[in-house]
Amino acid sequence: MEQSRTLTLYKQLEQQWESLTIQNRYLFAKVRSDPDNCLHFLQLVLPDIHISSIESIRTEGTIEAGPDSKSVRLDILCSSENGNYYDIEMQAQDTGELPKRSRYYSSMMDEMQLQHSGMYKELADSYVIFLCSFDPFKKGKYCYVFRSTCVGCPDLELGDGQSRIFLNAAGRMDDVPPELRAFLDYVGGKPAGRSDDSYVQQIDRAVRRAKKNAVWRKQYMDWEMEKKEIEWMALKKGRAEGKAEGKAENLAENIKTLA
Repeated sequence: MEQSRTLTLYKQLEQQWESLTIQNRYLFAKVRSDPDNCLHFLQLVLPDIHISSIESIRTEGTIEAGPDSKSVRLDILCSSENGNYYDIEMQAQDTGELPKRSRYYSSMMDEMQLQHSGMYKELADSYVIFLCSFDPFKKGKYCYVFRSTCVGCPDLELGDGQSRIFLNAAGRMDDVPPELRAFLDYVGGKPAGRSDDSYVQQIDRAVRRAKKNAVWRKQYMDWEMEKKEIEWMALKKGRAEGKAEGKAENLAENIKTLA
């Protein structure tokens, strides 16, 4: 019975792998692990920064702040030649916690940069970028950029070097350049074949190559199988505990009846 269930699950995961899009966090991280793809993306999102190269890049990297602190696992963490740090996250579900999650991710990036004896002025600028398949703020914009400003003087920026950016693949407004909009439309589900944008075609080819990578496919399958097994064991345990509780309740009722 267990072998049959495992075989059925494996076949389901094979079909799931074939149907994955760039919205899947695992596939997204693999595609973005290419420095050229990552660089082009950052140049689209942050044209005023003039990024010319990616110096380091980590996929699904974990940042540990301390034994009593919550660790974070970032989809893409990279730095550029000017020393800035960028966290790029794919978000396919609206959990309602992205603003505060972005705040924590930004603070963890600072924690990672600053050594015990470091000076605060040594902190590089950091950018937390969430690429969402939904509109996180329901305003119709393709791009929402947040920085700290003075309440009484909105033109006065704090200058702490932190930026949090939310890209919306379900945008409706004309608030981003055509190339970025074409990419966000692709993330939102528009077929690459309907786009004449070269970057979209490049990313779509990278997605198709990634899905043909046998090592990445096995890693994904093993990861999903492990998650499913954990879920299955938890379900079995819950059922067993439920049955035991039900038997105890029935026994208690029977004792009351006989008393």
